[in-house]
Amino acid sequence: MAEENTQGGTGKDGAPQGNPARNYQVHINEDNRAGVYANAVSVHVNRNEVVLDFGYIQPGQQQGQNRIDVISRVNLNHQVARSFMTLLQDAILDFQNRVKEADGAQASDTQPQQ
Repeated sequence: MAEENTQGGTGKDGAPQGNPARNYQVHINEDNRAGVYANAVSVHVNRNEVVLDFGYIQPGQQQGQNRIDVISRVNLNHQVARSFMTLLQDAILDFQNRVKEADGAQASDTQPQQ
């Protein structure tokens, strides 16, 4: 079983717990370690939950074929969905900033010095 450290988390009721900088160990069993690839996501929201359907669109579909094979469905309560949205947005922004910094460092390394 693989382990990863992550920050934040939710309690049994889905509510954020205490200090958001608190570390948790995430255990990933062998069956889930490889993960799955999805190139499409569908979001359904109702009064009680947010449902995320992750799917795969086969390349080369004929015109008029709009089929997405659902690979995984995740049901979240509204509090966890909001927390997930914030975590995902922060992670993407952090990644984009690291890429910008790396690109800037590369550009300054390749420019001739005067």
